[in-house]
Amino acid sequence: MSEELEDFRTIDDFDVGGKTVLFRADLNSLVINGRVQMKERIEENAKTIRELSERKAKVVVLAHQGRAGDAHFLSLEQHAQLLGNLVDLKYVDDIIGPAAREAIKNMANGEVLLLDNIRILAEETLDRTPEEHAQSMFVTRLAPLADIYINDAFSVAHRSHASVVGFPKVLDAGIGRLMEHELRALERAVDSIERPCVYVLGGAKPPEVFDIMEFALEKGVDSILTAGRIGNLFLYATGKIPLKVDKDLFGSVDRARRIAEQGDRRIMYPWDVAIEVDGKREEIPLDEVKSIEPIYKMVEERCEKYEEIIKNARTRDNERTRGGIRERRICERDEKDS
Repeated sequence: MSEELEDFRTIDDFDVGGKTVLFRADLNSLVINGRVQMKERIEENAKTIRELSERKAKVVVLAHQGRAGDAHFLSLEQHAQLLGNLVDLKYVDDIIGPAAREAIKNMANGEVLLLDNIRILAEETLDRTPEEHAQSMFVTRLAPLADIYINDAFSVAHRSHASVVGFPKVLDAGIGRLMEHELRALERAVDSIERPCVYVLGGAKPPEVFDIMEFALEKGVDSILTAGRIGNLFLYATGKIPLKVDKDLFGSVDRARRIAEQGDRRIMYPWDVAIEVDGKREEIPLDEVKSIEPIYKMVEERCEKYEEIIKNARTRDNERTRGGIRERRICERDEKDS
């Protein structure tokens, strides 16, 4: 284990038998027509949950779906069905109330309990320090019922949310297998770039993506493939389309233009798009995009081109990711973030 990862305790460092483990999972998934789609992250979290269960831990799963106010903000009832196909569990549509606390108290060794969407609790996402979150009702009601806290949700590890920073203040804490794997991959990407090195970047938060792009370009990355709203933003910033980007992205145009100049030919942008015409999907080249047409998805041809670039950028963990996962992520993540 590297010196950096030695700073983290993993589940190997705990005797979990007979202990109640609060397990922060990442079950947040794509929702299509109100239906939660099975994602690789659910399968990966299930592996750590199963391992803890087999070691006779009482596993209480904490997870979220969407953000309050958006269309993907749902209960975890469907997630319980999907996760339940991979590991035996019980689901309770409660988080810190009597039903949840009684269910936790009555757990037997090896059992798994999934609580409802923790973002139903407004205090979960409040802008607070770890010390303040540790005093929240969320933490003070559940922590006394648990012995260990394990974080396996890499995608939210940077957030100062109650479920991420509050519990480690009052419980013995460590990371799960998925988090361990992601940290190793991040370490390789940052400290020991292998050639060829390709970054696939999308998402809805330009400042964070820009930081990564600037770092990668400085480190000598071979290619950066843009997708989703980030791809659309770069198209607009470099004058390739007349599309008016979302208002919340206006402030990012100048920085995107500077990064594009810095990256030169190493940054790849979408060269074709999918738009909605009379309620139907239509794929068109960039020179046919009009300012009134919303771009909402990556097209098949670009997916295939990006996949080919990634297939040629083999890394040491390619076998572990079963080859096609990275390729599927391009299309799925772009579809979700657009």
